[in-house]
Amino acid sequence: MKSIPARTRNYIILMILFWLVLSIRFDVLHVTLGIISVVFVFLLHRKLLLVDFFPAGKNSPGIRTAWFLFSYLPWLIWQIITSSFHVAHVILSPRRLMNPSLVRFKTNLPTMTSKVILGTSITLTPGTLTLDIQGDEFWIHALTSDAYAAIENGDLPDRVGRLYSPKAKKAITEIEIVRLPGRS
Repeated sequence: MKSIPARTRNYIILMILFWLVLSIRFDVLHVTLGIISVVFVFLLHRKLLLVDFFPAGKNSPGIRTAWFLFSYLPWLIWQIITSSFHVAHVILSPRRLMNPSLVRFKTNLPTMTSKVILGTSITLTPGTLTLDIQGDEFWIHALTSDAYAAIENGDLPDRVGRLYSPKAKKAITEIEIVRLPGRS
């Protein structure tokens, strides 16, 4: 039987500790269920362990990345909250305020991980959905023009870019907005 690589073993131990912190129960049942759950998840997703999300070099996570991440998350949560109210207003309004659009843009984000974080952040924000990511090109569906404003003005992509390079230039290199037929 092959031995478990140190990196994989460290991830498993970290996830088991995370389980214990969240469960706050240290009896045999909860600890056993936590270990079984973590091992099961790693067996299901073992191919992900082969992907080097942070190759050694300038894009490796460090203190600066952690700092930008902890400043990014509150901003993203605020965007999610305000977008939720905006979408609720659009849906409940007697006047149909929907103005659906497809937004296509290209980005110069450095890694696959940064692109996944951007796509996930867009999808987490109500009123927008990442439809496709091919290389540097993103396709986004937006319920209204306000929904994609943080993408259009570059705020969201630039914040993700700063996670990987604090001196990052504009993350969007090209943008196109296609209005879809809908009620206004």
